[in-house]
Amino acid sequence: INAEYMGYKKIMCTKVGITRHLAELGYNVIGFDADIAFRKVPQFDDLDDHQSDFILSSDQHPGAEKTVPYCYNNEHVVSSEACQDFCAGMYYVASKPKTISILRRAERVCPYSNTDQESLHAAFRHFKPSFKCFNPCMYANGYTWMWEGLSTNYSEKAVMVHANFHIGTGKQGVFEKTGMWHKKCLYPKLALYMDELEKHIIWHRQAPGEMRKEVFEYIRNHKTT
Repeated sequence: INAEYMGYKKIMCTKVGITRHLAELGYNVIGFDADIAFRKVPQFDDLDDHQSDFILSSDQHPGAEKTVPYCYNNEHVVSSEACQDFCAGMYYVASKPKTISILRRAERVCPYSNTDQESLHAAFRHFKPSFKCFNPCMYANGYTWMWEGLSTNYSEKAVMVHANFHIGTGKQGVFEKTGMWHKKCLYPKLALYMDELEKHIIWHRQAPGEMRKEVFEYIRNHKTT
């Protein structure tokens, strides 16, 4: 187990702890991972009306045959059948004693789980909460979006795209295909150097740590900040 993975795991478990803390303070919580791109304004105003403990996104993979029917459904929130295999990348949590107990349990077991998602699955099995799902066509995961045709055939339906099932610069590819990757906005201080940087870095073959090392080395050699 390397340090980079342990750092990632700490972030994931901290996310559970922060969500639990906010729920204990009486707040209903909407959370997103950093590798999510919104293509349209989501409809979150009526989430409380669904009377669910949780509303979760789908982690179906493969799931095209299960996901495509929802592309003809204009509801942003659908039944739990759409995400029995749910993802913790995007979630709504209602502040209730039961959800707080679930989050406390997930937080306790998270250090011994592979991901925060795994710890939530374990807590769900114990407490059996009520939950619904964000429409898996409108709120697409990285598998169905990139590899199962949603980006080609149903792109106009997508409100949100999650770049899960991809690592490193594979996530960049998801954002590029959603029209949400603007390197000169993401790296304003590097904007003038990006074209040259791309000549020096083979993005799709380098691990993140190696990429950062080359970027910093290039910046140092060219005396910029």
